[in-house]
Amino acid sequence: MPNSYVKFEVYLPARYREKGEKKWTHTSANEMLALAKDLTKKLNGCTYSNPIDGPPFQGMWKKSKTEFEVDEIYLFFVLVEETPQKLKRAFSYFEKWKKRIEKKFCQDIVVVTWHRICVMGEL
Repeated sequence: MPNSYVKFEVYLPARYREKGEKKWTHTSANEMLALAKDLTKKLNGCTYSNPIDGPPFQGMWKKSKTEFEVDEIYLFFVLVEETPQKLKRAFSYFEKWKKRIEKKFCQDIVVVTWHRICVMGEL
């Protein structure tokens, strides 16, 4: 019988610019490990892209009619059992965490998505 979970996905840019700076700062393996440990501590687990291999994804969006912006992205995801108490805790945590991460990595927005999934067997 499948078990119901909610999967939260965080799309974290692999590089960022500090306010007023022209040069890029790369998200380090240590920063990613610290984020993963924080997620694990609060939500009991986390899976994330291997920083040693480099960012596995690229995002692209239109900046203007002729310009495109490209970002390299690391992915984190967390599975939370679909119970009212656990989901309330997870949503509350991610709302605060998202704001903190946006500030730390100088981002207008860090995309956090969630969707329901079913897992075969138990985790």
